[in-house]
Parts: sequence; structure tokens; C-alpha cells
Amino acid sequence: GLDTAVYNWKNLGNTIPNVKGKQPKYAGIMPNFDNVRDEAFKGLRDNFVLIAEGYLDIDKALNYAFRTWSDDGSILYLNDKKVLDNDGMHGVEYKETALYLEAGLYKLRYEFMQGVAGKFLSLNWKPEDHDACVVVPREPLLHSEEQQAVIGDRILPMANITSIPGDRSP
Repeated sequence: GLDTAVYNWKNLGNTIPNVKGKQPKYAGIMPNFDNVRDEAFKGLRDNFVLIAEGYLDIDKALNYAFRTWSDDGSILYLNDKKVLDNDGMHGVEYKETALYLEAGLYKLRYEFMQGVAGKFLSLNWKPEDHDACVVVPREPLLHSEEQQAVIGDRILPMANITSIPGDRSP
């Protein structure tokens, strides 16, 4: 999973703010971003910024389509390069990009901001040898021991989301 920190933020503008030097209110390991919606944010209401960091472990050199769905803004970085920009205040929208990736570890940073009202966040991909775009699974999302230092004794309210088939989860 990815080391994930949540920052309360008053007066969000139309772009994800820089959190450098700020202390997170919540932090923990998020296994993946599997269609996280309103109630799954577990008490996180409005006006916050979420930063998830770690590594993407690519086991096979292929073309990969990446898609980020969000309400409000989201940005995906690989090896410190912005590869997908879905920033801004908006309802649920997705942006998509395609990249050729060699096998190996890629530094990953996933940013999200939530203004008011509905919330949604999902990180999806389609390796060229797959038939459909799906949520990036847990297995290739990694974090380092150093990244865990930001967590300290904080908790991440939504880190333990589980939807079981038949449990009437939306």
C-alpha cells in the first residue's frame, strides 16, 4: 500500500495546494484506491488534501493506460513527473494517459483535494495485456520504511475499507 497523509485545508482554491512543511491530521497505509466514495472516507468531510506516496512495482515492460477518477481534483506523478492531471474543483471526472513502462520500481505520488459535497477517488490502469481498465491492485503499490515515519501514531480513517460482495455496499 501507499503511505497516505490527510491535511485539513481551509479555503481550497482551484488547484491542489503544496503541503510541504505542514503536519498531517491523519496518516496511514492505504492498500489501494478502489473507488473510494463519500461514506468510505470515514468521517473526512470537506476541505482536505490527501497525499499518497510510495512505489509502483512494474513486473513486465508494457504500455499501461492510467486513469484517475476524482471529485474534486487529483494528480498522478511517476518518478516526480506529472503524468496525469485531473486537478480542479469538479464533480466525478476522469482523465487518462498511456505510458510505456519498463519493468522496475517507479516512485509514485497521488494527490487529491476535496472541497465540499461529494467525494470520490479511484486509481485505475489497463496494462496492454488486459482486456479492461481496472483498479490498480494492492500488490504493485509499495511503500518504504522511511515513508512510514510520517505516520507516527496517527491513524487513517479510511485505510480499512472493505466491501464484501452481497453486503449492499454502493
